[in-house]
Amino acid sequence: MAHHAVIDPRPVDYREARMCAVFVAPDLLNAMGAHVDDVVRMSTQRSRTVLGRIAGSFDDGAPGTIQIDRFTRQALKAYPHEEIQLELAHLEATAEVALV
Repeated sequence: MAHHAVIDPRPVDYREARMCAVFVAPDLLNAMGAHVDDVVRMSTQRSRTVLGRIAGSFDDGAPGTIQIDRFTRQALKAYPHEEIQLELAHLEATAEVALV
């Protein structure tokens, strides 16, 4: 089930967090039934989608917000304060990875 979230204008410091880290407001974390290290799919209205891993919750922002690093936000082509869809992603194990 998809939940609506707003991107916090302050990005996560990419030097201190792991790549694709997502910090979720506690109310949204509870509504999703998500936990730290769960994988989430973030989607915009312009059909851009990225995956991220929940690194924790943050109490600094408004309810229903997420905080991501600037590289993830650039991949989404999302603006600060933009509303996106957030849902848990259940990834299967991969049998093979081919690099081209």
